[in-house]
Amino acid sequence: MQFYHFAIFKKDDEFLAVFANQNTEWEKGHYQEQGYIFLMYVSAFTANGAVEIAKQNTKSEVGRLQAELAALRFEYQKVLNENNNLKFSSQFGNFPQASHFNPLDVLGFKEMPTKEELKKKVKLLSQRIHPDKEGSEFLMTLINQANDVLLQQLHTNY
Repeated sequence: MQFYHFAIFKKDDEFLAVFANQNTEWEKGHYQEQGYIFLMYVSAFTANGAVEIAKQNTKSEVGRLQAELAALRFEYQKVLNENNNLKFSSQFGNFPQASHFNPLDVLGFKEMPTKEELKKKVKLLSQRIHPDKEGSEFLMTLINQANDVLLQQLHTNY
């Protein structure tokens, strides 16, 4: 009989043995998207044998810690990817629209302002956070979009 190398994944109480090959690192992402965490590599005669070895190892403290570390690495990678996506979208101007936020909250109003109050608040906020004054382009865009939404509401109400 010949030993085979398996990558072992676990989801809840379910174990999965996959032949280890040059694509295993790529396949890890596929299984992790399905909720599996990578546990370990195991050499065994069969997939069932590999699962049994993995079950024995997960009962040990080292196996438990390895599984926990693998889950933390996966969560960390997800957070990094989300952060990179935010940086990418901000870099290229794909900001969230004001329609995703309450424009009254964005500008700090409790109730619908008058046109003069709105103009005064936008001017004050713009002076504080304008990108030319080392402020935030994102916040400035958000303020301008909230201003536009409220101006439209003011025009339709009058």
